[in-house]
Amino acid sequence: VASTYGEAVHNQHTTVVDLLEIYPDEISWKPKLDHSRLLHHFQAEDVLDKDKAQSLRILFVEDLNFPVANSRTQDIGSDVNTTAYWLRQRFGVSPLFFSCITVSTYVVKIGNANHVRRENGRYVSLDGMYRFSSGLHSRPVHVWFSHSLVNGQSSTYIIHHCPENAKNTILSYVEKKNIPMLLRPLTIDTFLTEDGLNDWGQDVILAREQLLKYEKSRISLYSPAQVAEAVEILHSLSQSLQIIREDLTDIQERLDYFKKVHQRFKDLSGPYGGDEDLDSVLDSIEYLISKTNNLRRWATNYNERTGIRINLFFNISTQTDSRTNLEIAELTSKIAVSTQRDSSSMITMAAVTMFFLPGTFVSALFSMVFFDTQGNSLSVGSQWWLFPVITIPLTIAVFVAWVLWQRRRNRKDLQSLGISRSTELINFEEKDHSRDK
Repeated sequence: VASTYGEAVHNQHTTVVDLLEIYPDEISWKPKLDHSRLLHHFQAEDVLDKDKAQSLRILFVEDLNFPVANSRTQDIGSDVNTTAYWLRQRFGVSPLFFSCITVSTYVVKIGNANHVRRENGRYVSLDGMYRFSSGLHSRPVHVWFSHSLVNGQSSTYIIHHCPENAKNTILSYVEKKNIPMLLRPLTIDTFLTEDGLNDWGQDVILAREQLLKYEKSRISLYSPAQVAEAVEILHSLSQSLQIIREDLTDIQERLDYFKKVHQRFKDLSGPYGGDEDLDSVLDSIEYLISKTNNLRRWATNYNERTGIRINLFFNISTQTDSRTNLEIAELTSKIAVSTQRDSSSMITMAAVTMFFLPGTFVSALFSMVFFDTQGNSLSVGSQWWLFPVITIPLTIAVFVAWVLWQRRRNRKDLQSLGISRSTELINFEEKDHSRDK
């Protein structure tokens, strides 16, 4: 089993921690500590007994090495020397915090939690954790904190994937040696929240600029392809604004959570709480709540305006299609009038033909060699019977050929429409039956 644990630890990626410690009389910044250097640092602190004088400790962690559970025991021995296990033993970090870090990024966001830790029947610390994001394309940030409730009231933070801007803000106060500002309870949480709000504000500004570009443009000049592209972009913009609005709602809930933690810490800390510092932090939280509400209101406004713009594009497209349909209808009407004129002309030609047909027939008949009109009498030749014998069968043959050709053409038309001959016969029989009735 020991060899299995050794292989598991050997295969883990190395944890690197940036450690910031603020003492009453000094500041310590130790970046990029691996596990062994981290242990060595705290062993030296234990020798100097600096823990009692500790005011603020922040561990910026980018990645944590987790031991792989044995498939047969599904457990990890207590002697496994990983940073995550050491943090659990040293600071009492909740296993729930580590499980949240290992959860896949697509899983629904975790909630906010806080609880009071007890030792020997008395309250010793107020611990909690939460998760947030800074912008549309940022990684989720997990924060665990512990505020001591005993004399000295030190605070410890573990920030997983801390945004670079937030870290720089904290370090800027360190460089200015503005220690009282950093030592206020929940100050680090307000820094992280304000940094996240600034990033979400930038996303809102980008969405606003993209929306204004379409609001100021003349849609009537857009081609159908440009309209389709604009609608697709606006749909994507609306989706982004929906995400921003919901994340701002998460920030609102987290700020309410900070107020509850603030009140709980104030109630539990007793005479060591520092009411003035606590009240100033509460003022900062109230300001962030107002800022979040304002930003969320504008995100909602831009999202609604995006929907209005999409509807306008659809209405313009519908009107364009209607105009096209009207033009087609007008052209169809002109074609119908022209067809009617052609039909009238054909009727006129048919009437003229019918007017001259009897005379033409009589003229053709008496011009044949079977009739002799010379002299005062009309004589008929002995072979006159050849005319009806040849003409009548030939006429019948022409009509039969025309009927056969007509049926063949109708059958092809029915096949092209997917209608079988049997269906045609059934319809014919139904019509014939109804006619008999």
